[in-house]
Amino acid sequence: MSEPALNPEKQNLPNATNLAPVTCTTSLLDSSESFSKKPVKTGFPTSGWKQFWILLKRTFRSILRDQMLTHLRLCSHTVVGLLIGFLYYDIGTDAAKVMSNAGCIFFTVMFTMFTAMMPTILTFPTEMSVFVREHLNYWYSLKAFYFAKTMADLPFQIVFSGVYVMIVYFMTGQPMQTERVLMFVTINILTALVAQSLGLLIGAAMKIETGVYLGPVTTIPVVLFSGFFVNFNAIPSYLQWLTYLSYVRYGFEGAMLSVYGFEREKLKCSEAYCHFRKPDKFLKEMTMDQANFWVDVGALSAFFVFIRVISYLVLRFKLKMMQ
Repeated sequence: MSEPALNPEKQNLPNATNLAPVTCTTSLLDSSESFSKKPVKTGFPTSGWKQFWILLKRTFRSILRDQMLTHLRLCSHTVVGLLIGFLYYDIGTDAAKVMSNAGCIFFTVMFTMFTAMMPTILTFPTEMSVFVREHLNYWYSLKAFYFAKTMADLPFQIVFSGVYVMIVYFMTGQPMQTERVLMFVTINILTALVAQSLGLLIGAAMKIETGVYLGPVTTIPVVLFSGFFVNFNAIPSYLQWLTYLSYVRYGFEGAMLSVYGFEREKLKCSEAYCHFRKPDKFLKEMTMDQANFWVDVGALSAFFVFIRVISYLVLRFKLKMMQ
């Protein structure tokens, strides 16, 4: 007796049921493989130059938008410059007031140093969390971020320091010779840029609280060995080498040379006798007669480059420790 013929629909049913699990299993395996194989980031989506340019524009705009701080910096430089100008008005050519004029020059160097250092201490600590998050998302590199942040504020610092120095220079009656004006402005701006770099280094290495305290404290030995309070010959021999590590010494020495050096003519005397009518004699009293202005410029430039490089390396090490 022959077996009954199978229903065609029933004959195809097992095949259909067998296909369903196979299709489902295959899709699950595919999704599992795609989940386990995450995309590996091998680089940044854009070049380093483009990252730097975009970050530079963003940082520059953020500085301009913070109008209160920008205007405050400009107003403080202008107001203090006018105050010093009125206080030391027209003493630059008077031989009877050379010590007061040296004090004016020293205060000018000190003011440009402090106003450049203190704001930059907060640059990296306040933005470190945002930078780490964006860097780990492969938006931009540390190098692009560092150079953008450090380059964006340079024009503002140069302009603000230049405004203050020019006001003080002309109001205090310093020698009206173009080369002397340019040398005086240049040496003060270089001092400000070195102090700004030191502020960046402190901010990169320390927390906000520590950096704000450590910034002014580090200036104490720098100022003590600047050559204003104690002449080089009066410093003990075992401490004289510290004067070469004081960037304020190079700034003050270069500013003094730009005013009294390069064979300046005799000064006028408003009293019966003036001991320092000859500028060279006064420089010898300050132990600056053998100094060289361009050596001071080179030393400040070397300080600027060295501290900037160290700041980048410290920031790079700190980033690796946070990852």
